[in-house]
Amino acid sequence: MSWCVEVGKKSNGRCAYCWEPIDFTDQKSWELDHVIPVSRGGSSEASNIVVTCFRCNRVKRDLTYHEFVLLCHKIATNHKATVEQLLRTYMPEPG
Repeated sequence: MSWCVEVGKKSNGRCAYCWEPIDFTDQKSWELDHVIPVSRGGSSEASNIVVTCFRCNRVKRDLTYHEFVLLCHKIATNHKATVEQLLRTYMPEPG
């Protein structure tokens, strides 16, 4: 099985981080992300790649998954908002 198919099956049609549904027909609304960024020692193996929405991947940048979750929790707690509300507020729509 190719790694692209493997990564796609893992996603269940949703962003790996916020779990919003992904429209795979809109190529600007989703991206592949390294859970552990290559810049931080991560590999490009299928086990380190996930499907994400554009917003989550742009906010995550070169953070690890754990760091990203902690950042989202900290922001959401401080602002008493959900992560999805924060992403919609601080990240523009793709395109």
